Amino acid sequence: MDGARREVIDIALPAIGSNILRLLVTTVDMIVVGRLGYREVDAVGISNILIFLFQAVMIAISAGAMVVVAHFFGMKKYDEANEVLAESSLLSLIIGVVLMIVGLIAQDPFISVMTDDPVVMYRTREYLTIVLLGVPFMSYGYLCANVFRGAGDTRTPLYVDAVANSLNAVFDVLLVFGIGPFPEMGVGGAAVATTMAFAVSAVMYALVFSSGNRALRMGLSMKRRHWREILYIGLPNSAEQIGIQVSNMIYTGMVSSLGPVVLAAHLIGNRIEALSFMPGFGFYTSSAVLVGQNLGRGDEEKAKRAAEESLRMSVILMGVLGLTFFFFPDQLSWIFVPGEPAVIETSRLYLRLMGVSQIFLALDFSMTGALRGAGNTMFPMYVTLIGRFAVRLVFAYVLGFVLHMGILGIWLGMLFDMIFKGVTVYAKFRKDGFKGALYASKA
Repeated sequence: MDGARREVIDIALPAIGSNILRLLVTTVDMIVVGRLGYREVDAVGISNILIFLFQAVMIAISAGAMVVVAHFFGMKKYDEANEVLAESSLLSLIIGVVLMIVGLIAQDPFISVMTDDPVVMYRTREYLTIVLLGVPFMSYGYLCANVFRGAGDTRTPLYVDAVANSLNAVFDVLLVFGIGPFPEMGVGGAAVATTMAFAVSAVMYALVFSSGNRALRMGLSMKRRHWREILYIGLPNSAEQIGIQVSNMIYTGMVSSLGPVVLAAHLIGNRIEALSFMPGFGFYTSSAVLVGQNLGRGDEEKAKRAAEESLRMSVILMGVLGLTFFFFPDQLSWIFVPGEPAVIETSRLYLRLMGVSQIFLALDFSMTGALRGAGNTMFPMYVTLIGRFAVRLVFAYVLGFVLHMGILGIWLGMLFDMIFKGVTVYAKFRKDGFKGALYASKA
């Protein structure tokens, strides 16, 4: 097997598995509460929009730390990498506590933007109040996973997420339905299980770092030696993700105006489609880590080969998933709401449109990872924000409401955004490579 391909696979496959398991923590919540009704699905889906918004803020530290650690590992400066871990760990915990407090205070206005259905509002509040208590654990766990990946270790996050997800799945069933000695808590039970999973994940990472058997070691520090690099890389990434989640709130509000059945179909379709993001995130990770490490060693040619191999493999895998979405949409939706034929029928259109988008998503993930691995974070941010606000929201509003195309028009806006981003980022990489990036060769 080609050396570049082997390196990509060694990093990408465990990262894909880890991201799938991390996504399944909240996906299992939706599947289990879907047995209670589509309004409970709406509650979990709406709550996750706020959680993902908070995750976008956490990226300011975790994404920056991942790339900086990758660079220092490429240079074999392990003490510097540990300083990055110590500085970013404390910041991640502080950010997590602040976000938890903000969420508890602001959840009611947030929910009212998403829906005006009183039952959905009540269930969302019930779920969200509990999950917010786990945000500090989520913040620290998210940082640790990305630091391990920056060091080239994507297996440890896979093992940690496997344990946390298994715990979540078991307690979802026990607490939602009240099996055995456990109380029947409904949506609240799913929230308790998710919060437990976040806490267990954070504790496991702390124990691994404390074992003394690894190059990376646990620590907390308020030194600011590496803040500039971390934030230079992380803040544009975070701003991009915040923009994504704000646009998601507006976009979901458009969908919600068409009724709770359409909203449920959208949230279920979105969650099924998110499974295809996991290969994308895996090859994003391999591209970012290998580009960062190889540029740290001064080997720009090898960095380019790693990025191109990540692109080829992501196109193949995500293309297969796109075909699955297109030809088997009803079977996939049935997993979430077996007793809601109207929801299944509506989600069919969503999944077929998203099946078309997968190749463009593959371009976006792999090429964005390559640019960020080199320290070029501004261009992907601009492209994403333009795509979200000037393409997705504008086309969704014009097609959906001005031209009266309804949900088809709204979902076409999303498809056009994905095409725009994939083509634009790919064209940038092909034209300029790592030119102007923080870690680009100065030769």
